[in-house]
Amino acid sequence: MKKTLLILGALTGVTVLLAVFVYFKFQPDVDYVLNFIKNNPNKSSFVLIRNGEELAALNKNKIMPLASTVKIIKRKWLIFLTI
Repeated sequence: MKKTLLILGALTGVTVLLAVFVYFKFQPDVDYVLNFIKNNPNKSSFVLIRNGEELAALNKNKIMPLASTVKIIKRKWLIFLTI
């Protein structure tokens, strides 16, 4: 009985430690968007507006394709070319 409880306690402890490790290892990066803008300024467009006042802007007037639109256009061309 004592041996069984000891084994169950050890397994529970290992499981909790593993869960804590996985949680902190795969926690999302809070600065992901900021890092992307810093590393890819030509691929980024950003406008920050609070209460109608523009606080920050980067490439706000640059026209960029919408990713999902580009995917749709590519698919339609692929379908057109395969017909």
